[in-house]
Amino acid sequence: MLKKTLSVFRKRAVRPMISSASFFAVAWILNNSAPNNPSLNMVAILSDFTSTNFGIIFPLLVPLIGFFGGFVSGSETSSIVMFTRYHVKTSNALGLDPMTIATANGVGGGLASVITPAKVQNAAATIDQIGIEGQVIRKTFLIALMMIMLLSVVTLLWAYSFPVINLMLVSILVLMYLIVLTVLFSLGRHYKVKHSEKITTELRDL
Repeated sequence: MLKKTLSVFRKRAVRPMISSASFFAVAWILNNSAPNNPSLNMVAILSDFTSTNFGIIFPLLVPLIGFFGGFVSGSETSSIVMFTRYHVKTSNALGLDPMTIATANGVGGGLASVITPAKVQNAAATIDQIGIEGQVIRKTFLIALMMIMLLSVVTLLWAYSFPVINLMLVSILVLMYLIVLTVLFSLGRHYKVKHSEKITTELRDL
């Protein structure tokens, strides 16, 4: 039993642990570089470059950055640790609310979970369906992309606090989740029917 447990642990946990540890290490280097000269700190340099070259459209990019970090590391936490200080510094330079920008980064990292290979693989192993990872990622990628695009627009509007648009933002969010729930429900029904047909065919062959 112990041998089997260790084998499963090695298959499921080692790669995500290494990936997360690597991102935490990179985040530590970014945040603590050039301690004797803050102007040469990596985060400060990235922040200055971003605020100078992207300016008003920066909030559009924040969810995408979080999404990228979550996808590569397989962890929303790693994405938050790596990019939060950068986002806060950049938002301060642009006169934006750091909480809004940091939150968008975290949500973007969380949305990446639906297409992160490590998490999809773990989920497939949990339900004893190893091999369906590619199929799952192909079906969820478009949904994740739609949500990230909507989140980018919402972040841009919210960051600049357009008073007339606040109600529209809430409406967009509600509509977004209704669309996603509808798509997920449809996919679930399709998979259930297909799975039932497969079981029926197997029973007939017995």
